[in-house]
Amino acid sequence: MAKFRKFFELPYSPVGVKISRDSLEPDSRPARYCELVRKASLFGDEFVLTADRLTCAGAEVSLGFSEPMFDEVSPRLEFGTKAIIIKPLEKMKERPDAVIVIGTPKKLMRLSSVYNQIFGEPVLSQFKGSNAICGECTAVPILENRPNLSLLCDGCRTFADYKDDEIAVGMPYEVFLKIADGVQEDRIIRALCGCIMDDLPKNAVKAIADFGFDKATDHFFGFFNGQIIRMYAIKGEDGKVKELTFYLPVKFKNTEIAGGMYNKAREFFSEPYMIRLRDNWIDIVLPVDLFAPIQRVVQQKDKFESILNSAIDQITEKVKEFKERYANS
Repeated sequence: MAKFRKFFELPYSPVGVKISRDSLEPDSRPARYCELVRKASLFGDEFVLTADRLTCAGAEVSLGFSEPMFDEVSPRLEFGTKAIIIKPLEKMKERPDAVIVIGTPKKLMRLSSVYNQIFGEPVLSQFKGSNAICGECTAVPILENRPNLSLLCDGCRTFADYKDDEIAVGMPYEVFLKIADGVQEDRIIRALCGCIMDDLPKNAVKAIADFGFDKATDHFFGFFNGQIIRMYAIKGEDGKVKELTFYLPVKFKNTEIAGGMYNKAREFFSEPYMIRLRDNWIDIVLPVDLFAPIQRVVQQKDKFESILNSAIDQITEKVKEFKERYANS
């Protein structure tokens, strides 16, 4: 938990939410669900919320305490909720159904980027400006088993004191655990967490773009040798970028095949390559040492482009060879 908060520079705790179909004794005053989630995150408070203590009719339906009386409400949990346990995740003994993280757009952008590296898909954002914490950050992750990013709603900001520069993301607990485990894989995370573009020297960004890469939030990407390559600029402990990593994932039909191929990939890709199994993908990462700050290296255009060409050729040829060798495995 501490590494998760430190890595994403979160001032508040992630909040665990457990939906109970059994009656529990409430221990909160009448309040909105989003208000209790925020208090758990900011102050470390713990709550058991029941329908008679919930003061928001929209949340009552979204969380499954009651059924809609007139029009259909979506998203919403199935009717039958008796109580909801809300705690800072580090204090939660129960296994939560969802985890809610509150933060600035920049911090949750970073979280979304790491999620994409681990799961190979973007964080989706299903929002409509109402029932944000209850529906979009709790019901959606539970119902659809995926993270959901929300821009929050008027209720959150007016009655629960969510700040203008805050948004939230809800996710299944299993997803949170994979992200938390991922940020502890120091080598892989370091290799796949590049500098935000604003942190890179402008002459470096221009040189990389001139070579043929496009910019994303924290990496570059381009189509080379018939493959989409991602490239990350890695900042060292001295604050200078002296390393680039090239990333090329290999997709298999299912997780069983990928798992079987992973052991072969570990034998096939020796140092300096790094590999990681991720569902039905095997991620291939090639780190390249620049031996000098990137703003100096790019001043020698021919040398810099030679470095890029060499790395791209190496990783694409190696992956091609791997695929051809084990094509019928």
